[in-house]
Amino acid sequence: MSPRKLAIIGGGGVRTPLLLYGLLERQTSLDLREVTLYDVERERAELMAALGRELLRQMDGTFALTVTDDLAEAVADAAAIILNEVLLRDLAREIATGRPKEALATYRAYLQRRSASYLRLEGHAESALRAELPAAEDPFTAATGYHRVALEVLTALWGTESRRLVLNARNRGAIADLEPDDVVEVPCVVAYEDVHPLAVGRVPDVVRGLILSVKAYERFVIRAAVERSAKWARLALFVHPLIGEWELAGQLLATFRRQDPEHFGDLAP
Repeated sequence: MSPRKLAIIGGGGVRTPLLLYGLLERQTSLDLREVTLYDVERERAELMAALGRELLRQMDGTFALTVTDDLAEAVADAAAIILNEVLLRDLAREIATGRPKEALATYRAYLQRRSASYLRLEGHAESALRAELPAAEDPFTAATGYHRVALEVLTALWGTESRRLVLNARNRGAIADLEPDDVVEVPCVVAYEDVHPLAVGRVPDVVRGLILSVKAYERFVIRAAVERSAKWARLALFVHPLIGEWELAGQLLATFRRQDPEHFGDLAP
């Protein structure tokens, strides 16, 4: 098999350097030739790429790191696509003055400030690359985290050994109460070019109604977005467990259309 290209959609996201670090650790086994960062805000992707190129320099990277704001160009010939998620002003200053090491220091300080958030693992970072830190305290080398899960998935999809991981995947019968195309977070067996969700049975009665309502909301939101339909948007709001009133749903939709005409103004009745 020829060397692979990987596209990261949302390459301007703050977790991109963590992912690039993990890719560098496995660049030989993954057989990478190119990693492309795509973001609608090209400047953000360029900032993350500057940090990434410093990592490539320090870790003897062998793959090319490119940036684009053209989605078609980003995904062309890509063997896999990763969806990624502001700090940017300070990073831009460091990179513009030719100080990539200082930019990495700014990045690790950002991760440190996240210690109070749900991404506590990233928040523990006192340093991105300093060798004297225990590995468990370094988000780049930690055994768990967002980038580690992404790498485990890639390794299984492209490799010869299957892995069991908890992932967001198409239901495909894993949860009996939900539609086959609903997205669920369940244990999955990931093998060469396949993600197979494992059956977990039915939803407990105590939460079944809530889960079904949320899933109906998600389906109606998607239909409203695809069809640009105000009817489906209002119905989505109506079935949401925090709303549940037709008149209130209409009032909220009217507010959305008034406050955000760019995204809601063209909805058809």
